[in-house]
Amino acid sequence: MRILHLDRSEFFQKVIKKGSDLQNEQIFGCSSIKEAREILDREDIELILTGHELEDGSSEFFLRELGDSAYKDIPVIMLSSADTIEARRTYFELGVIDIIPKNGFTLDKLNEHIHNIRRKDALTEKMREASFAVVDDSHFILKVIRNILAFQNITHLDLYSDPQELIDSGKKYDIYMIDMVLPRISGKQLVMRLRNENPLSVIIVISSLESRKSILNVMESGADDYILKPFDSEVLTARLKSSFRHFLVMKELEEKRSEMEKLAVTDPLTGVSNRRHVLELLRKEIFLAEEKGTPLSVMLIDIDKFKRVNDTYGHDKGDRILQEICRLFHDKCSESDIFGRYGGEEFLFVMPGLPLDKAKEKTERIRDRFSRLAFPDIDSGLRMSFSGGLVEWKGDDPAKLLQRADNLMYEAKEGGRNNIRG
Repeated sequence: MRILHLDRSEFFQKVIKKGSDLQNEQIFGCSSIKEAREILDREDIELILTGHELEDGSSEFFLRELGDSAYKDIPVIMLSSADTIEARRTYFELGVIDIIPKNGFTLDKLNEHIHNIRRKDALTEKMREASFAVVDDSHFILKVIRNILAFQNITHLDLYSDPQELIDSGKKYDIYMIDMVLPRISGKQLVMRLRNENPLSVIIVISSLESRKSILNVMESGADDYILKPFDSEVLTARLKSSFRHFLVMKELEEKRSEMEKLAVTDPLTGVSNRRHVLELLRKEIFLAEEKGTPLSVMLIDIDKFKRVNDTYGHDKGDRILQEICRLFHDKCSESDIFGRYGGEEFLFVMPGLPLDKAKEKTERIRDRFSRLAFPDIDSGLRMSFSGGLVEWKGDDPAKLLQRADNLMYEAKEGGRNNIRG
């Protein structure tokens, strides 16, 4: 790491330089603001360490100048002999990401501090991909948190001084950091709303309220953690990582649950709904058609001479035919249509809102398209077709509806195949 160390103290210059040699850091030391400017213009600095007292001015002057320059995004750590609440507020306002007191200073403290912030472990890398929202009516706190997160290379960050702005944005975030005392809406109310809308997101409350009752109330409303102000970067980062680790675990469990649910209703070969699911969806559409008084058409499909494909070319080529007919129907279906594998080479096509004549026009176009598909990877001369039985729901139950469709499909097969009866 290329570090600019700005300090009037020759003792601290030597201490930092000696320690950096052991850690393989590249230190550019100086004692004046003028020298610091020259180094910044010449070198690609990644971190700035600065003391309070400098040869040609104060660190406050240097930090203000830095904030208006092209180097404003370089993280700054203050090595200070004046570690008071007032000093911290001043330095944080000027963009410092953390303060290390000179009293009791050791190289181990500095190296551990830099290592903990900059290390690129798997958790940190994932956290850099996450989206953050910080809500606090204090611009000082917003700036402090922004600086701390920026030093972690976290850039997917939005800052809100008014909670209503967050609500109105309609945006969803992986991680929320929220003050307890906010204008127009309390932190607790905001937490409850966000938790209801984002069950898996990390919600951390940052507040100066120390009462046990306040902490319990906000935790019960849905917050994952509660951090008291004032805080330092190491504590905030550690607590943030702990909550984010839990977020990743819960997200993985949710993804696995969704995957299992999908597998339970999906035909593994073709990716369309399996028999159980497509029949369940049919029952729901019949209920809706009866309730709304809208038409509903259903077609039962059978691929013609499919057994001959399996016997001639093998079952893997037969699978290819099944997948191709599913892709075709997927492309030609509307959002409300339902298509699923009924069994073997049979499929069920449900068309909510379509009367029989409109359904016939639609399915004939698909039948014609399928009959003209070529399968050069199987046989350049191979052409396939399907026969279908098309019916409109007339108040009968699913079993009778499907029986009517099956009878018509049988007529289509007996009548020469590659046609739709209905």
